[in-house]
Amino acid sequence: MSHSIRTATAKDFRIYVKNGRTFAYLQEHYSCSEEDVRGRIRQLFGNGAKEVERGLETNASKESRRPEETSIAEVSAEDTVQLVQSNIGNLSLEELQAHRQQIDDELASLADRIARLKNDSRQQGWTASQIRKEINGLKQRIENLESKYNQALADQQQAEDLKSEAAIQFAQKQDMQYRVLQEIERRTSVSICIYEDGEIEVIENSEFELCDDGYTELVSDLIKQGDLQYLRVIDINTLARVKKIQENASKELTLQFVFASAELERAFALLS
Repeated sequence: MSHSIRTATAKDFRIYVKNGRTFAYLQEHYSCSEEDVRGRIRQLFGNGAKEVERGLETNASKESRRPEETSIAEVSAEDTVQLVQSNIGNLSLEELQAHRQQIDDELASLADRIARLKNDSRQQGWTASQIRKEINGLKQRIENLESKYNQALADQQQAEDLKSEAAIQFAQKQDMQYRVLQEIERRTSVSICIYEDGEIEVIENSEFELCDDGYTELVSDLIKQGDLQYLRVIDINTLARVKKIQENASKELTLQFVFASAELERAFALLS
């Protein structure tokens, strides 16, 4: 009874390869062409089809290297069937001796084949164990890589969290820096207003104290300056006080003088 190649499964093909079957055997078994067999293999295995095809081709090569054995096995099987079917009691002694020799030869051939197959089985078993070791090694490597991957993700998340925390601290420090600079500027910047009547007043930075000590010694020097002779005595006194306030102030302070009189402002600029 013939079978359709379309009924063959992936498991069937693996068994065929393992049992030494060839393309020729499958063509006969399924009553189809070699291309039909290859088409079914590609349909079932996709990218792995070449490995199955190579297995069937390798089996054919092995089979072609043992022509006598195949031939003997086939003939022996045929003759054995004929012997069983015939009436042994009707055979002559010479014929029985010939059949016995033939059976002895078949047994020797089969024993030799069994020994080779046993060796092949042992070799394939060793190969399979080596492949299993490689698979186990790959599994272990994959597990190690998975562990490293998960650790890298955890470290990345930790770095992101620390970065966010550092960014918040940075913004807070920037805000604090701005407020400190503002406070420093407030404390070191002093605006002083000089009125026409000689009054001097601090209009910003209430902590600053006016100190005009020693201005009287400066008055006589200012009076002697020819470019200031047009000023009033009160103006000379005011200029001397402003100058001394400037000299007595801390070098860390920035003084800004605001003159109510443009004339007095020009005169102070001559002294600077």
